[in-house]
Amino acid sequence: MVIQVLLDTNFLIYCTENKIDYVEEIDRILKQGNELLVLDQVINELKDISNRKQDSFKNRQKAELSLKILEANKIKIIPSKANNADDSIVYFSKKNPNNIVATLDKNLKKRINKEKTRFIVLNGKKSLSLQ
Repeated sequence: MVIQVLLDTNFLIYCTENKIDYVEEIDRILKQGNELLVLDQVINELKDISNRKQDSFKNRQKAELSLKILEANKIKIIPSKANNADDSIVYFSKKNPNNIVATLDKNLKKRINKEKTRFIVLNGKKSLSLQ
């Protein structure tokens, strides 16, 4: 069985900033077939950050590099089901409770039913773990 893992914006930027190969780390953690997914709204958030002049040059670079990494790894882009990325992630987790959400956003995790949804989270500064 292939497990779908939905990647959140802050997760992607953090991994880029800290040079974490999330594709390899998720393979290591799950030890089975997985499919990485990203919402079109997350792509739009990354593009917005990379184009916002009020953001620091470093933040714009991290967002741009995150987009390039997604493209290089051929991460599947899925359409959003709600008004914003967080709402869409909550919707995804309700419709697909056996799948995983990769996020570092504590407020988002609180909105998701933790009893049914598993998370990929930060374990130390350079590695990830399943929660």
